[in-house]
Amino acid sequence: MALPTVGNASYPTPQEVLDQMLSDLVYSYAIDGLDCNVLPGSDHYKRCEVFAQRVSIAIANGRISVANMSPLTATGQALIDLADVYGVPERPAGSAAGYVKVYGLSGAIIPFPLAFQCSSATSAKYQVTATTTVTLIGQTDVVGQVTPTVQIRAVKTGESTNLDPGTKLTWDLGTFGSLSASCTVDAGGIDGGADEDDDETLRARLLSKLRNPSGGGNAAAVKETAEASTAAIEAAYVYKAVRGPGSADVALTKAGGD
Repeated sequence: MALPTVGNASYPTPQEVLDQMLSDLVYSYAIDGLDCNVLPGSDHYKRCEVFAQRVSIAIANGRISVANMSPLTATGQALIDLADVYGVPERPAGSAAGYVKVYGLSGAIIPFPLAFQCSSATSAKYQVTATTTVTLIGQTDVVGQVTPTVQIRAVKTGESTNLDPGTKLTWDLGTFGSLSASCTVDAGGIDGGADEDDDETLRARLLSKLRNPSGGGNAAAVKETAEASTAAIEAAYVYKAVRGPGSADVALTKAGGD
């Protein structure tokens, strides 16, 4: 894609515009053998000064507009709008999800209602993602037995909602039945929480799209679909025909982590 350019155009300051206008006046008068008073306070000086200030605003706005038209220099809303034109929307923040191990009286059957909440030590809220019934095996993990788990998702979004395996959470409404008051994040962690795209992340996605346009289910199209799904993905790498003709494997890297 050809980027907009302005050749060797310069962007003079108000003082530079003023100096050039006064110099032009002196030269124009000199051609006719006349002297021109352009000293500060003179009529010529005051008129040129006001005009230079107005012109400089237009020049500055033009410079900003050119910058906002280029994927290399656009920022903020201008970058978001530009990326959207090329089918690269800004990805919103995502909430973390994962499993927690639950404990309590061995043999007790616990029906977890949808949206039943628990909290981390930092008061971040998480809720059960679906109505789930589990049978407890005791107050701790038991060798040779699988500790029951329930899936939870952060109520809010952002990278801060991720939790490491082994993190303790507390059920907000205390216990019901024979359920212990706390639960523990399972081995996979509570993961997938991500902040919305910042300028440089969105710019990298846009430039990748411009360098390698997607279409017809090619590798670029698969990559674009994967990366657009959530801000938790830093990048997607596509390996075509690994499992035979027409197949594709996709490897994902996590944003902001290993």
